[in-house]
Amino acid sequence: MTATIDNAIARPSADVSPPAVTKPPRLESLDVFRGMTVAGMIVVNDPGTWSAMYWPLAHADELMSENPSGWYPGKAWVDANGWTPTDLIFPFFLFIVGVSMVLSFAARQERGAARWELLKHAARRSAVILGFCLAAGLAAAAAAAWMAAGVGGRHRDSEFAPPMRWRMRPV
Repeated sequence: MTATIDNAIARPSADVSPPAVTKPPRLESLDVFRGMTVAGMIVVNDPGTWSAMYWPLAHADELMSENPSGWYPGKAWVDANGWTPTDLIFPFFLFIVGVSMVLSFAARQERGAARWELLKHAARRSAVILGFCLAAGLAAAAAAAWMAAGVGGRHRDSEFAPPMRWRMRPV
């Protein structure tokens, strides 16, 4: 014996379809530029070895201060322009942030958000980011102080502990 249910909830009609979810259009060129800038940040902050670094991965002021009276790779470029490709990463990032904020604020205003709501949201987000940065800085300072004092390190008799000469010392 089979039971059949003849109601509209159990058997929706064929012409009813879920509403289409449309994503707002993205500025793909900005996404590509953002990706390239993040890749540049990673390469600049981890060049492989700091002792033999490719000159475009160093800041111009570092190159000039480390070699005040002599030749160094990229000297002609730095003397002529005053910057290296590394020095462009932060301005690129700020440009991306500015363009993204303009696009985001315009989209939110189209959805009916007031300017004071946008300002409130931006201020709250800035405060949260600043709070995370301060907390991370305090945690790093506390960890450095503990390591300098020898607190919280591994015991000498631990089989996994590195030799004592490897322990980090303040400069």
